[in-house]
Parts: sequence; C-alpha cells; structure tokens
Amino acid sequence: MTSTLDEARRSLLGPSISLIVVSSLGLLLSLYYFWSALSVYFESPALTKNASKIVGRFGDIVAENEKDLEKKEILRKTMGGLESIIQSAGEMSQPAAGSSAVYMGIMSLLNGIILAGGISMLTLRLYGLSVAGSIIALIPTVGPCCILSLPFGIWALVVLSRSHIRACFNSHV
Repeated sequence: MTSTLDEARRSLLGPSISLIVVSSLGLLLSLYYFWSALSVYFESPALTKNASKIVGRFGDIVAENEKDLEKKEILRKTMGGLESIIQSAGEMSQPAAGSSAVYMGIMSLLNGIILAGGISMLTLRLYGLSVAGSIIALIPTVGPCCILSLPFGIWALVVLSRSHIRACFNSHV
C-alpha cells in the first residue's frame, strides 16, 4: 500500500503545487484589489497611494541589483506599469469601487478554495475539496492567473480521476 501511496503522491505533486502557487498569487492580488476598492469606496485612498509608492520603490531596488542594462530597463518599465495600475485604482468612482470590492471578494473566496483544494490534494485528504478546487481553477475569470490555472486545473482533474488515486484518498488516514 505504501508504494501505491507514494505513486499517488508523486502523481499529485505537480498539479497540487501548481494550483497552490497560482491560487496563492491570485489570492494575494485579489485581496489587494479588494482592499483597494474598499478604501476607495470608503474614501480612504491613502492605502492605494502608499502601495503604488512601495511597488515603485521595490522596482527600483530590484533594478539596481541587475547588472544587465537591458534587463534593468525591462524591470523598471514593468514595475512602473504596475505602479500606474495601482495608482489608477485610486481614481475609481465610488459605485465602481463598490462593485469591484464585491467582485474581488468573490475572487478571493474562489482562489481560497483552489488553494485549499491544492493543499488537500498534496496531503491526500478531502478528495471532494481537491476536485472542487480543480474545477474552480477551470473558470477563466478567477483571478489574474486564469491562463495558468486552466491547464493546471485540467491536469489536476485528469490525475484525480484515476481510480487508484481516488482510492488513496479514501484509505489515507
């Protein structure tokens, strides 16, 4: 039985880690945008302004440590783009901020379920949660990582559908 469990763990390692990484990134970003939308809705844009300054400064620090001038310029442009996106979040109207907060709250919840499903897949516990997280990862609007979560969700479902993998979930205690 241990060889079957080891095989199941090896088979699930790739899709579970992939879903954990993608959903963690999606969860962090959706929580940030949720918080930003709430700050705009309640007319407290200080959070958004400070966050954009932090991202800009982080980009400068990363770029300073890069020796290749071409890579340095790409890093600065990328981080500058992120900084301007964050600043524009503070310029939303109050009704738009309210609906964005609701949407990002739902996205945070869905990314949390994907994360929990990936963790349960990694530990061979709660087969239903693993399948639910994999199915939710197939929804193309869940988070900014939808392009990545789609193939990882398919991969997880293919592996989870194997009968010997399902049996390992039921017998593992």
